[in-house]
Amino acid sequence: MRKKVDLTIFKNLIMFFLFLILIAVLYKIQTVIIIFFGAFVIASAIEPLIDLFGKKFSRKISIILTGLSLILVLSIILFPLLNVIVSQIAQFIEQLPSYIQAGKLYTTKYLFTNPFIIKIFKHFGLHSSKQIFTNIGLSQNLSQTVNSFSSVGQTIVNGSLTVTTGIFTALSFLSISLILTVYLIFDRDNIKQKTLKLLPEHMRNQAENITTLISRRVSGFVIGQLIMMTIVGTMVTIGLLILGHKFPVATGTIAGLMDIIPFIGPMITTIVIVLSLLTQNPILALWGIILYMGIQWTTDTFIRPYIIGKFVDIHPLVLIFSLLSGAILFGIGGVIIAPLLALVFIVLIQELYVKKIN
Repeated sequence: MRKKVDLTIFKNLIMFFLFLILIAVLYKIQTVIIIFFGAFVIASAIEPLIDLFGKKFSRKISIILTGLSLILVLSIILFPLLNVIVSQIAQFIEQLPSYIQAGKLYTTKYLFTNPFIIKIFKHFGLHSSKQIFTNIGLSQNLSQTVNSFSSVGQTIVNGSLTVTTGIFTALSFLSISLILTVYLIFDRDNIKQKTLKLLPEHMRNQAENITTLISRRVSGFVIGQLIMMTIVGTMVTIGLLILGHKFPVATGTIAGLMDIIPFIGPMITTIVIVLSLLTQNPILALWGIILYMGIQWTTDTFIRPYIIGKFVDIHPLVLIFSLLSGAILFGIGGVIIAPLLALVFIVLIQELYVKKIN
């Protein structure tokens, strides 16, 4: 009598290799996945507004009213604001080389003419600017440093084509995501039903509940981030306006947009504030740093935990891990979408694993 051959190990190996192939394919088409995920995020963020209109109207009418409301808001508030922002950013970029040069001169002048600074230098045996540069090892590289500062403006001009190409690419991806968003919103029920039919009947209710929960979590996170971006941008704009900043709206907008990128965003905002205020007055630059640090501390301590905690529940360690992983795998775009992907995985683990073992 012939013995049965156990093929379990071969089946497992085949499944493992198929899984590796699937991961490789997904990595290759990561841009497409990000575009579709972006569309899902936008659709999830708009869905609460559609549901609000849906209390009194049908879904199609609610979608149309939502679209008209968003267009109205863009026309009345954002488009005029965008005009001011673009104008101020254009002026800032145009004057950036002179800002850097003037900032260098201001710093040097302030450093070696301020009595308090000179007293400190003398205390450590540094009696002249030449001796200072010699002792800190900058005498030989000073000319190179000056040339580096002077060439920043030229570098920005030379790199403008690359920046423009990147902007157009981002706008193209955003346009595609918006088109996909329209399909997801209008054909939501049909897409949901056809997708659920791919699963066994006993799993459909659970899959529908998980999808709804993910959509709500993602929607809450996006709404919370938009609120935080608006708060930070507004506070920075008002604060810089009080300080007499030349471009308060543009700088405040940059601060609001950068708030979506943890760790790196505030650093970029700080550099922009320092560069733009240093040419007006070094003391103003110092006040600008104090102002921004105060805003960051206030929002992170009192406002952000309440707003983000109200919409989503994600541990800081999970957030940091997702941010680092997203940065390594997908670059700056990965930093932005990493918290959203983390939310999706958390919901899947909770619903498919944690609830069962408990």
